[in-house]
Amino acid sequence: MIIHILVKEKRKEWEDVIKRVLFHADKLKFHSISFPGVGTGGRGLSAKMIAKAMYSACREFTKSEPNYLKKIRMVLFQEAVFHTIKDHVSDQVESKKSKLPALGKLFKGKSKQSSIVFSITIDSESKFQAAVKDLEGFIKNEFM
Repeated sequence: MIIHILVKEKRKEWEDVIKRVLFHADKLKFHSISFPGVGTGGRGLSAKMIAKAMYSACREFTKSEPNYLKKIRMVLFQEAVFHTIKDHVSDQVESKKSKLPALGKLFKGKSKQSSIVFSITIDSESKFQAAVKDLEGFIKNEFM
């Protein structure tokens, strides 16, 4: 199923519509959902603004302890957008280290299983390997 959303201009508008989509997906008993880098392509919106909206919306959604939706993915094709979003999430994790267990809900909902799925789509093997190495380093530094 594809859920279309109307293009927004302000961060709070994006955050609200993303939260509505997340709650709707949980109501429909979806177990996972994937978002593109909404607004960062042809619309030309700031990746940092979208990262903040996505992070805030997901954080608020997980506070509700969803029944079904356990995996929220972002599918990013632009390297700059990927790094901006990754850096924002890293900054949020770093600034909230004392609240890390609560932040973990962002990725695992009520599930007893703690898993994050990274889908990487890149145009070359060398870029893919570099992305995997970056993610492994991030995970090792932040969670182990």
